[in-house]
Amino acid sequence: MTVNNSEYWTYRYEGPLNDIENAVVILIWFKDSFKKPKSLKAFLSTDVSLDTVTILEYYSKRWPIEIFFRQEKLDLGLDKYQIHSIKGIERIWTLQSLVHLFCTIGLDKPMKFGEGLLKARKQSKKEYITWIYEQAQSEVPIDIILELLNIA
Repeated sequence: MTVNNSEYWTYRYEGPLNDIENAVVILIWFKDSFKKPKSLKAFLSTDVSLDTVTILEYYSKRWPIEIFFRQEKLDLGLDKYQIHSIKGIERIWTLQSLVHLFCTIGLDKPMKFGEGLLKARKQSKKEYITWIYEQAQSEVPIDIILELLNIA
């Protein structure tokens, strides 16, 4: 089967699934990675009226959105915030979107989010340690440094 110019081996199951009365499960492998470890992908749809190609086309468009939300939750802690006001929610979404944008295109060159996040975190740690080192070289007393870092 070909979806969005990529070829796949597919298997479609339609019927009851756990507590779902009728669902579609589609198992796919890229044609050149059939039966290779970790190459199997599974997709679930509760809309059984859709054909296999349509379901896979929907997922191919939706998948980058799912990845974005997963990264926001796992890497940036979106699921940990306890904000109740609309204004607060808008602010955190804006801030996290800017962080995501910075990590993908705001560094030396465009890169994947995970790579950019790792690079940004390393840079932040370097700057933090460099600042502490410079303070020590300038003979700033340790109690002042600790106070400035709010750990005194």
